Amino acid sequence: MAEKIGVKSTKTLRSHLQYLINAGYVEEKETVYILPNIEDIYLLLPLETIVFINDTIKESVIKVYIYLGQRYKFKKDYVFTQEEIAQHIGLKLAGNPRGRQMIHNALDVLQDVGLISFENFFDGKSPRYRLTGWSNVHKATDMVR
Repeated sequence: MAEKIGVKSTKTLRSHLQYLINAGYVEEKETVYILPNIEDIYLLLPLETIVFINDTIKESVIKVYIYLGQRYKFKKDYVFTQEEIAQHIGLKLAGNPRGRQMIHNALDVLQDVGLISFENFFDGKSPRYRLTGWSNVHKATDMVR
């Protein structure tokens, strides 16, 4: 195990592993080590989804996906705006005529591949979105296998 993770000695490995066990990041069970899900800030994504996203989606779209995933975990039917998305991905809308189109495109591609679902509606004259679903598995997963 020490060789596989690039640690020079088993003594060093045991020392690091014991630290992780004491901190609660690793559980030791008879002949296996378990990585417990100790925090709910993480989004568990299958390897196929990570590879798909890495191969096909730009960084700003990934930021939108993760941001909406965090919101969906804590509030179903979360309502958001393009301004909110822009703020969280570091995009300025003022003086940036393509900004709104970029956000629209990001939401569309995430919905098209089945990673999110949302509804458009208006609050007065302001466009809003209601996040109705978030998935950690994309539509193309079945084609990969």
